[in-house]
Amino acid sequence: AMWEPITITGASRSTPLALAQSKGNIDVIGDLLGDKNIRSAVGPTWLGRFVGSGFDSLTGGRQNFISGVEQLRSQLSLDSLINAKAKGATFGALSDTEMRILSSSASKLGTWANPDSTGKVSSYSASEKDFKKELNKINNFAKLDYIKKGGTPEIVGATLQSDGHYYVQNSDGTITDLSAN
Repeated sequence: AMWEPITITGASRSTPLALAQSKGNIDVIGDLLGDKNIRSAVGPTWLGRFVGSGFDSLTGGRQNFISGVEQLRSQLSLDSLINAKAKGATFGALSDTEMRILSSSASKLGTWANPDSTGKVSSYSASEKDFKKELNKINNFAKLDYIKKGGTPEIVGATLQSDGHYYVQNSDGTITDLSAN
């Protein structure tokens, strides 16, 4: 793993729109992480998802959660990221290496997707812990993008420590150094 401190002095000052888009992504992923419907959509076995859903496995909430994850995944294909970077859009401040790591996290979510008979994703075969770990990783890249664009770190829950690194708390309470890729 490479350790590369983020130098905010070198951050590009982005337009308010670019910052708002970055912040919007962080909020969307945060909502997915906090969505109670994750219990019925994510689990290693259908039984776990069924029981987790309280027998309401076809709720609108669950479908909304899955739609949100799938929309996020489509935005994070490497091609989409490269196009977005060219336009200076969301995730545009990330390095090529950071974009590759981000894209592979999104791909991992896709490997857990279970399509129904029509080809639509109906659930994900992963533990909730593993699924949230990937969502947190994606969210941390969104936060890094926001900071690199000149956004105020505290707004996205990042704290500058004396070592010059920004740290964030994940949904499970663990801490991530945003400067470490």
